[in-house]
Amino acid sequence: MAAFPVLGIYQLSDENDPLFDDASPIKVAFTVPKKHFKKAVTRNLIKRRMKEAWRLHQRDYVHALAENNLSSKIIIIYLGKEVLPYKNIEKGIKKLLRKLNSIS
Repeated sequence: MAAFPVLGIYQLSDENDPLFDDASPIKVAFTVPKKHFKKAVTRNLIKRRMKEAWRLHQRDYVHALAENNLSSKIIIIYLGKEVLPYKNIEKGIKKLLRKLNSIS
């Protein structure tokens, strides 16, 4: 599921999945391609921005999963070719969460 500048790959499953032994119904991973961003400092900057946007806006999605007794695994991949400002990344994460919310 694409929402520029991010791409979300997800899997929904029952909350009885053995990988979800803790209290959280969701597992999220963030990745930035080394092909476009050679320096780790730059990749980490982008990942921090994605994580912060996710942290601030994930609440509705987590509640929707809990209501439907589902769990989710998501990988969020940065698609941009240059470092974008936080506002652009936040807009993409919000759009991705809206799309995921409509599915669950």
